[in-house]
Amino acid sequence: MTAVLELAKEYLGLERGRLAEIVDQTHIPHHVAVPEDVSAATEQRPLDETFCERAATTAEPFGFRDPSAAGLADHPAAEQRGIEAYIGVPVYVDGEQYGTLGFASTDRRADAFSESEETFVRIVAQWAGKEISRRQNRRQAREERQRLRQITDLLPQLVFAKDESGTFI
Repeated sequence: MTAVLELAKEYLGLERGRLAEIVDQTHIPHHVAVPEDVSAATEQRPLDETFCERAATTAEPFGFRDPSAAGLADHPAAEQRGIEAYIGVPVYVDGEQYGTLGFASTDRRADAFSESEETFVRIVAQWAGKEISRRQNRRQAREERQRLRQITDLLPQLVFAKDESGTFI
């Protein structure tokens, strides 16, 4: 996931990339690609203190190249963390909104985000949603196998299982 964030931020010409979950109006970064001197990148914070709040409520990518021109100069993310350029989209896992994928920089961009850049961010968000789903399904299957193994280990008699063709497995 971090490698994909690195690739995307390089493509976009931005210095920060983050995949975050949203739980009870809290922004929880799970994967980040940021410069080493950005220590606050993994901190949880209220969603309304991030530009991800806007990205989470739109179907289209939300972005700007200059917070002043976008009317966002007084937003906490611009004032406190110096974010001057941002693009983000919601991330869906199995049809439910999971969180956001966002890229930012403390430098303004010369140009607005292009349609191809917006499409790229959307595709990365779709990939991230499918990857999170795949990981969750794998973890759930592992937990279910472990639970079944515990149950069969506790039974006083032997348990045999057959596959569809009648072969013992």
